[in-house]
This record gives sequence, C-alpha cells and structure tokens, in this order.
Amino acid sequence: PYAYHEHNAAKAGPRLMQQLKEGKSVALVSDAGTPLISDPGYRLALEARSEGIQVIPIPGASAVLAGLSASGLPTDDFRFVGFLPVKQGAKQSFLEALANTPSTLIMFEAPTRLKATLKAIAAVMGEERRVCVARELTKRFETIRSAKVKELIDCFESETVKGEIVLLVEPALQTKKMLSEDELDDLLRSLLSDHSPSNAAKEAARLTGMQKSTLYSRLLKLKDHFDEQGG
Repeated sequence: PYAYHEHNAAKAGPRLMQQLKEGKSVALVSDAGTPLISDPGYRLALEARSEGIQVIPIPGASAVLAGLSASGLPTDDFRFVGFLPVKQGAKQSFLEALANTPSTLIMFEAPTRLKATLKAIAAVMGEERRVCVARELTKRFETIRSAKVKELIDCFESETVKGEIVLLVEPALQTKKMLSEDELDDLLRSLLSDHSPSNAAKEAARLTGMQKSTLYSRLLKLKDHFDEQGG
C-alpha cells in the first residue's frame, strides 16, 4: 500500500500510474467518506483517464448526501462547495458570492471554526436563513441540528464542538425585483440617509438579492457625489 495525499501526490502519483501502465490494478481507498470528494485523489483519476486507463467508482459513505438527506432542506437542487476558507475575510467574500444561490449549499467546516462560520453566515445571508449542522455522520455521536442560523449560534455558543462537520444552508429566495439603475440608485440614496454605507449595502443586498460588495462600491460613489453636492 502507498499513501497518497496532498503533500506527496507529485511523487506517489507517477509511481501508481506506472503500475497501472504495467497492467496492474490500483485501488484508491479513503479513511473517511467517499474517495475523491474534496480530495486530491481526483488528480490521479484525471491522469489515469487521460492515459486511457479505466476508472471504476465503488460508492462509499458520503457525508454530503447523508447530511442532505437528513437536513430537511430542499434536495432537488444542491451545490457542494467543499471546505470554507480559513481566514475570516476570505470566508466572508466566499459566502457573499454564494448568498443568492437558488440551491441548497453544502460545505465542510472544522469544528473549531463552526461558531465563527455560523456568525459569518448570519452576517452575510441574514439571521433567518435556515442552516443544518451535521456532525459525525453515521458514527456513534452523530448529531444533526436544523434551525435558523441565529438559533444555532445560541445553541453552540457554550458548547465545545468536536468531530467532522457538514454545513448545509437553505437556498436563497428568488423573489427579488430586478431594478433599473435609476431605481437602484434611488433605493441606495434612501438607505444611505438612515444607515452607514456598510449597513445600507447589507440592507440593499437583502432587498435586491444583489451582492453586498457590488452595492457597497456603488454606495460609496453615490455618497461621494452626494457630499460634493453638499446634500
């Protein structure tokens, strides 16, 4: 047996490919979940296929599908986005880009970062967004909790979280009205009169379904023009 992982793929891969070219069979086995899902092993499958070598899947336990099936969230349209970024700024940008996705979102997260991630989801997507935290799926201490994200934040606030985490987020509502540029600017000016640019962008994102970062940039331009006019 050989170890094949992110740190040795460049060395182990050619060795395994050579064995395949010699007509031998190679089985890629994962110690948790389905092999090649959010896993560097996909590179080996890609290289084998590019060489005309048959790749045969043998289904195993899937945390993605297990979590989805028990979450109570829509299952007809879902999107797996892998591991969340570690740094808070990158994580927020990542979530902002996904905030208006009309699909159930499925992601992996480390237990030590769960609380911060739930707060980031609440800040970007709203406290009413339903989220499912599925922990240690198919294992002895399996727990699955689905609720509004604000309720889950309170639930985990004083709890020490351990084990592998799958996070699922309900789809964004697709009922937002498409505004013309003039209508959008009128809305932003109205919000800017009562809110800071950051809070105004957040509220505009909730009302329009547009990305907060895009709206924030537009707000700053409007604010500069507004200030120049002495309004």
